[in-house]
Amino acid sequence: MNFSSESIQVIKIKGRLDIFRAVEIESQLKTMLDSGCSLIVLDLSELEYLSSSGLRICLDLLRQINARKGKLTLCGMNPTVRKMFHMVEMEDLFEIHKNLGEALSSF
Repeated sequence: MNFSSESIQVIKIKGRLDIFRAVEIESQLKTMLDSGCSLIVLDLSELEYLSSSGLRICLDLLRQINARKGKLTLCGMNPTVRKMFHMVEMEDLFEIHKNLGEALSSF
């Protein structure tokens, strides 16, 4: 699939994605989805910690994007975050790239 870069939304999540930030992040993602965005890259290069709440947010976003026939990719995971996806066997559900450039070129 090829898409123009204007239609791809890049979301950079910094710091922690845990229960304390879940409501804030979910609200922002809902607003974006409601505006019609269905091509999303989650840039996790500055994410330090990912809890089960953060994993749930990623999974919910994937389900919503798939229902819209869109595309979600993840990029820039540090080893700790990548390990979380692996431990709960969610790694294979997502398209994961090393960096933002690779993620954008996958569209």
